Amino acid sequence: MYEKRHAKSERPLLEQCDFFEKAARERLVGHSERTWGIGSLGFGMLATNVILSHAAPDTTPIVFRGDIGQRPWFGIVPRWGELENASEIDSGHPP
Repeated sequence: MYEKRHAKSERPLLEQCDFFEKAARERLVGHSERTWGIGSLGFGMLATNVILSHAAPDTTPIVFRGDIGQRPWFGIVPRWGELENASEIDSGHPP
């Protein structure tokens, strides 16, 4: 039998999940939307928490993967193609 994986109830930034208290989730989502706009929960507002070994998919919330160019902040698990200043990340300061 097929088992449903990574259901909406397992995605902490969606209302259906009880991982975070409501106020904490609303702060994170609100911060994301104020900083990056309506698409901040990822493509299709899916808010998936699946990170691949080579990249974070577009469906991953921007608060985790960062935005193109990693501005205004670096994501926790940025996508490789968006690391235009990788030496700054590695050393913590500009080259």
